[in-house]
Amino acid sequence: MSWKTWFIGLVLGVPIILGCRQQSFLMEPDYHDFHALACPPVTDSDLASAMTPLPGSTPRPTTVDDTQRQPRYLSLREAIAIALENGTIGVQNPVVPGTAIDTLGGFAARTVQSADAIRVLAFDPAILANDIEISLAKFDAQWNTSLTWNRNETPLGISPTSFTLTGPSLNSIAVDGLNFNTTLVKPLPTGGVAGITFGILSQRNTPASRINPAVQPDIQFNFEQPLLQGFGDEINQLRDTHPGSVLTPFPTGGQVEGILITRIRLDQQRAEFERNLHYLLLNVEAAYWNLYGAYYQLYSREEGMRYTYEYWRLTRLLFENGRSPIQTLEQIRLQYEQFRSQRLTALGQVLESERQLRGLLGLKAEDGFRLVPADTPTLTPVLPDWGTALSETLARRPELLLARQDLKFRELDLIRLRNNLLPDLRFVATDQVHSVGSRIDGGESPNNALHNLVSNPFNNWSLGLQLNVPIGYRAAHAAVRDAQLSVRRSFVNLRTEEDKAERFLALAYRQTLEFEHQIRVNQAALRAATGQLEAYFDLFRQGRAAASDANLILALQNFSNSVGNYYAAVVQYNNALATFEFAKGAIMERDNVYIGEGPLPLCAQVRAVEHERQRTEAFVLRDISNCPPGGNWMGLGGLLSWSHAERPPDAPPDPAGKATHADEVAPKLPRGPQPMALSLPMLQHAQPPVPELPDDSATLGRPQLSSPRSLSSKEGQQADQ
Repeated sequence: MSWKTWFIGLVLGVPIILGCRQQSFLMEPDYHDFHALACPPVTDSDLASAMTPLPGSTPRPTTVDDTQRQPRYLSLREAIAIALENGTIGVQNPVVPGTAIDTLGGFAARTVQSADAIRVLAFDPAILANDIEISLAKFDAQWNTSLTWNRNETPLGISPTSFTLTGPSLNSIAVDGLNFNTTLVKPLPTGGVAGITFGILSQRNTPASRINPAVQPDIQFNFEQPLLQGFGDEINQLRDTHPGSVLTPFPTGGQVEGILITRIRLDQQRAEFERNLHYLLLNVEAAYWNLYGAYYQLYSREEGMRYTYEYWRLTRLLFENGRSPIQTLEQIRLQYEQFRSQRLTALGQVLESERQLRGLLGLKAEDGFRLVPADTPTLTPVLPDWGTALSETLARRPELLLARQDLKFRELDLIRLRNNLLPDLRFVATDQVHSVGSRIDGGESPNNALHNLVSNPFNNWSLGLQLNVPIGYRAAHAAVRDAQLSVRRSFVNLRTEEDKAERFLALAYRQTLEFEHQIRVNQAALRAATGQLEAYFDLFRQGRAAASDANLILALQNFSNSVGNYYAAVVQYNNALATFEFAKGAIMERDNVYIGEGPLPLCAQVRAVEHERQRTEAFVLRDISNCPPGGNWMGLGGLLSWSHAERPPDAPPDPAGKATHADEVAPKLPRGPQPMALSLPMLQHAQPPVPELPDDSATLGRPQLSSPRSLSSKEGQQADQ
């Protein structure tokens, strides 16, 4: 086969090897779609508008002195949808979930860290995916071209030791030259290098020589292949640099790790994003149910205030008729004030729980509405299978995926470093075809240098081996030893992480059963406290118990505490269910959350938040429409019943014949809890305000009391409208 065939084959083969299109991680249409979905309308040249907050955009935050805000009913699915758009990860502690991070980010090296916004973390996999392109770039072809003009004048008659000017001018030899070279180098995946160089050297001599001007075109083929160190596709997918060339040097990469290791890094970054997403879902669920429980804690204290007020009202009538001493009235008022203090604490906890949920959802601290959970917690007993849960944990926890990928990286890195213990032996080959002429045109004229290059060229070739061996391989042996220790450390770390995941799964498994039993125990305690309060109120209203009986006050305390304990157990159980799914690594499937890359599918063009908001409004309307008409409502799943201007038939007549606020809204006898949890929209629907004790400082010589404020006295009426 002639050299012409080799030349034509190489010219046609190099473009095929190179390809005709540069890869891109994110296409331009996809980038614009993502930018429209996840980024604010700020251009790269107008970043100041994103840093400057709008004046007056956040109202004054709500305090215990002013809680009159419209309710904003929120379902758990809607809360998750909002958090996926603009939420934050929160504190990454699965033992006590549901807390947002208030610590701002700090500066480390060249970046600001501690950012836990999900929209910020979503960029990390895309940024790291660009390293794949950078890693593949070391195999891209290199094209180097140069064109230079030069003139060299050599004087004649120069003595080796002296120089004398013998005339008005000095005779010399002048050479005008033009040198053109273009080289195409292709690094091969096997570690070798293939290159082709075309050059033209043109010279015009003065005085004229035999061939003047002299045009010398040449074509040179270079090939170089490592035979030991850096040989093969596998090792060059692990190396961060290409072995390079001793004949035609070019940049060999080194900005990022090898392509296989870079792909492991991308998988690790995706697993890290999934891990952060698991914590976001767990914290949002826990904060949601914590707010639900905080409302019921507030409700339990308000119920204690209502019953204590009724007790005080009847005792006040007895006191005014001389049938009860003043100390009994003061004792009841003391219990009222204690409930009032507990109510303020519960109210502060409601505001704090709402603040934590707002932080996790990425909402402002205040927007004029108060968040109210609209979903009902589950009370269904769950008995998971331990063996299945353990297998699922070991296979799906993102933390374990990170540890396994780190072990895989350490093993590949050890293979890469062991390759450096081999000598650097290379096979090199060159073939140069050149000719000479006085011009580059003229058809088939003997003076045409290009024609001579094709028809009757001169040929130079060479074959050889080059060897480079560092004596001792001290650095290579140290690197291999370090990699071996890293492999062992990574393996022990994987086993430790698996043990920790198993222990935490055992905790979540145990708490799931424990808190389910706590619900039943507290339900029984609440039923007993309800019966106790019912019996004592019956005796007191029928006049068969003295107003000074301390058992009635104790019954009020037990009832209020039992209501709070029952719903605290309900919240703990629902948080335990979410924690158990988190421990298995299946919380995304539990909340119907999936991670996708690229543009949004057609079925997801409308924001999920809008769908969930409409769904929540429908559920709230259904719950409110199921409430009894006329202002009657059943609280705590049938625990209490309230009605307007209704008194029990066996109640003693009002001795003074006066109508008070309690006559308008008086608590009926409790009915006992049902095996279900009541939603907050039903609980707060037409809820009466907390009664206020009148100012009797003039008759009893005490300072005036400030009036308590209710979270839901006006909001329920506005919801009815």
